[in-house]
Amino acid sequence: MTVPLFLPYVLTMVSNLILVFTRPANLSLVAVVGGLVLNLAVSLVTVVLATPIYTRIKQGGEAVPAEMAHLMRVNLIRLLLSTLSSLVVIVMLVTVLPAG
Repeated sequence: MTVPLFLPYVLTMVSNLILVFTRPANLSLVAVVGGLVLNLAVSLVTVVLATPIYTRIKQGGEAVPAEMAHLMRVNLIRLLLSTLSSLVVIVMLVTVLPAG
């Protein structure tokens, strides 16, 4: 995994961990931990499932249909997890930011 790919995941995880310990009183710990778990899941799916597929495609010089189908399924999982994580962040922001 290269630094440009790795850096956003590290920053997301660090910010989530900081939020666990410094969260505002009106922010649910469940939401913060839920966001942390979802972001960890995105990172793990990327490192454990997606990166090896990208590496095989790069080393082979071409993407065979079966590899591309597998990569599409893995990327769908990443997209769903990222979307859920974003929804949790939106809920947290709505909770913390003052109305109006």
